[in-house]
Amino acid sequence: NTPCPAPELVFLRRGSFRSGDDLEGTRSFVGRRRAITLPYDFWIGRFEVTQGEWEAVMEDNPSIFRGKNLPVETVNWYQAMDFCDRLTKMEREAGRLPDGFTYRLPTNVEWEYAAHGGKAAATGMGPSLVARQANFFGKFPFRTRLEKDESSNTGAPRPVGSYKGNDWGLADMHGNVWEWGL
Repeated sequence: NTPCPAPELVFLRRGSFRSGDDLEGTRSFVGRRRAITLPYDFWIGRFEVTQGEWEAVMEDNPSIFRGKNLPVETVNWYQAMDFCDRLTKMEREAGRLPDGFTYRLPTNVEWEYAAHGGKAAATGMGPSLVARQANFFGKFPFRTRLEKDESSNTGAPRPVGSYKGNDWGLADMHGNVWEWGL
């Protein structure tokens, strides 16, 4: 077995945000706006799980686009949960995970709180998002026009951390690959 490169984690303090905050009178979230308070601190991965991390834990790689520093993709929720369970066991056996701690997927609320990065804006990058800030389908940028000569994504994931992170240092919160939560 290859030793597991434990994911880099960021500690987030409890706090509040508005899910579905709107900008200029348009809703950025389908549904009801509401204030949400997380009453606890938590840790979250700075980057998406890389294929190198996945392979070290799961001993396989289901990804279509291959590369050790690319995010793992084409995994289902059950596989993501299994990864967390196996990583917890590996890290505990290696003495790197304190008793009572486990690796798990973030809840949807934790993920949204983290994605905002402390900003009272529609995204962690501010009120709009363009293709140079995240790997997403750039022909339909979030609340902005496609800038002249700006390319959309290549149709493939980019290496984790290819784009500037939000104010809390969390990368790829607005694109690259689909992510699972609790």
